[in-house]
Amino acid sequence: SSLVLGHSVIISTFVVALFAKPAASNSPRGRTLQMARNDICSEAASTCNSAWNSSIVPCKLCRTPGCKYRALITSPYCCQQCEGVERTQGGSVPAPAGTIRQQEAECSNGCERVAAESGACGAGHDPGCPRLAKDDLEACWWETFRCDAASEEDAACFVSPPLAARKALAASEEALHSAPAPAILFLSGNGHIDDRQDFLWGGVDLLLLNDAFREQYFVMAPKPTTKSGLLRYNDNWRHCWSEDAVWALFTEVLRRLGPDKVDPGRLYVTGLSLGASGTWHLMLRYGEHLAAAAPISGACEWPFGTWPR
Repeated sequence: SSLVLGHSVIISTFVVALFAKPAASNSPRGRTLQMARNDICSEAASTCNSAWNSSIVPCKLCRTPGCKYRALITSPYCCQQCEGVERTQGGSVPAPAGTIRQQEAECSNGCERVAAESGACGAGHDPGCPRLAKDDLEACWWETFRCDAASEEDAACFVSPPLAARKALAASEEALHSAPAPAILFLSGNGHIDDRQDFLWGGVDLLLLNDAFREQYFVMAPKPTTKSGLLRYNDNWRHCWSEDAVWALFTEVLRRLGPDKVDPGRLYVTGLSLGASGTWHLMLRYGEHLAAAAPISGACEWPFGTWPR
């Protein structure tokens, strides 16, 4: 019983420390999207930038008439289908069931049916299309925080609120804050370090294709840069996520959101490749505060060679 009591004290202390300064909101009904987003994102609206208008990761509309998706940084189009070129082998791989809208999932190569969400976008979109709509990204934002005093710049974290919260923006305050939502932290792979690849392609966009995450979770994704302190060198002098800096950024964003928006008992972490390794390391160091973790295709640096051989 003393062990259970001690564990309860630890959890209670963590929750109190995490939400020491909860965000307060008393916005009236009939707010604009901008005002409501500022209410949701943090206690200091000046630190919160719309993901669509932010310079952290530039955004522009796909050039195809009627398409409402964000174009890739390296292309004026959102995908090869909109660009009008033959799909590469990777772009022709069928999307897993349940990961994209049903109307788009049914569109295969050679299908002439217009995808319902894309307007005049021809035969729909590639399975690899990020499908990040302008309206969705305008509801998302970036939080910045100096998580390491020795770093040269602030760390940035992409935040996507639950779809339920977005729909409640024009509704009552009670609907917006009816129940705290779970939060999932996503750590991207090595290709996104220092903008080598488009941060909003091949990373957190894959998670946002899942309707359950889009509708029910706060999705948070730190942007991996070497000057922010979010990365460190491992024993082989290769870049890896710094679990302490990531945790500092994650908990600061949670504190800004406050306990009325995020449920501290439902915090999750996942990642791909380099992000999977970071997920392992977060579990080893801060696992007692996480409800679950899912590393995908990444190794763990077991401390002191403790992995059984």
